[in-house]
Amino acid sequence: TEWAKETNRPAKLEVYRLLLTSYTVHMRDSEDYYEMPVWVVFYEDTQWERAKEMRDNMDLMQEALFINAVDGSVIHTDWGY
Repeated sequence: TEWAKETNRPAKLEVYRLLLTSYTVHMRDSEDYYEMPVWVVFYEDTQWERAKEMRDNMDLMQEALFINAVDGSVIHTDWGY
């Protein structure tokens, strides 16, 4: 990752949960939406001491990556597609 390069520290991430679900996606250049099957990959930085204690606390934000279950592309949740 860029952060790992800038800090000269290798990123050590651990995937601790996978969830197959659907996600509402905004269609580009349209006002329409559709449901897409996605894998939600929950991960954490294993070098952070309290990460494992906090992974099941749903009151806290979890690090997650959304992947299109059909073609494997990354879903940019902040962009809406």
